[in-house]
Amino acid sequence: MDFNIFTRNGRQIQTRAIPIRGYIAAIIAGMVMLIAATGFLTGCLSYEQVFHEPGIYEGESRGYRGYIRVRVSVSETGIEDIEILENSEDSYTQEALEELRELVMETGTTDLDVISGATITSAAFLDAVETALGRR
Repeated sequence: MDFNIFTRNGRQIQTRAIPIRGYIAAIIAGMVMLIAATGFLTGCLSYEQVFHEPGIYEGESRGYRGYIRVRVSVSETGIEDIEILENSEDSYTQEALEELRELVMETGTTDLDVISGATITSAAFLDAVETALGRR
């Protein structure tokens, strides 16, 4: 099978023959990647549930008033617990951290919106969890 690649002005720059087996393999690989990406984008599959070994992981990130350090417990089914080890934030942002902690454990993902009024703290907490899980 021949492919012709043209520039915008219509000039041909490459012709290439690909064996039919290679073409089919490329289509199948593309479909698999599309299905996996769709699962991640729609939240059907979370990074933590698919790619993490059970264990205990720690991570930290800079918050508004200091560092936020977390310990994340992961089982075969996803995130089991998140313990906040270090935190210098005020009482309002403490409540925001607890709410985010519950949401991450409930949903199994860190792909969440930050909490208004505690934006930096929320982002730092989510980043600390992602760091613990090796995403950052």
